[in-house]
Amino acid sequence: MKVLINVIGKPVHEVDLPVVHFSYTSRIKRSTQVFLIFFLSGILSILIPVLHFVLVPGLILTAFVMAYLKFKEVAVIDLSGGLMCPECQSNIDEKKISFKKEEVRARLHCFGCGQGLEVLLEQSPS
Repeated sequence: MKVLINVIGKPVHEVDLPVVHFSYTSRIKRSTQVFLIFFLSGILSILIPVLHFVLVPGLILTAFVMAYLKFKEVAVIDLSGGLMCPECQSNIDEKKISFKKEEVRARLHCFGCGQGLEVLLEQSPS
């Protein structure tokens, strides 16, 4: 899918990056997996003396929060193939960009030249 890269004060560059849109059922699966990982970690942390007073409630609360945040993701752009900065041509160090339901833009930062970049989806994820 075509993605637009906007450098502040410069013309927009068009880049072809893999965009994965998640259906409702795949969002449920992904959030359930995240929930189970944190929840089971919280249950297993019962075995750690003294620290379990903090770890168990912390990990169980984290399970609910992370599952909710993962459920809200409707699209992900995979940058592992390498996204180059339009200004200095250095590789952007981000791995993935997640988009929530109404988001069509994300901000990145190039560590090579310090330029702020904006990634725009051409179509809104649904």
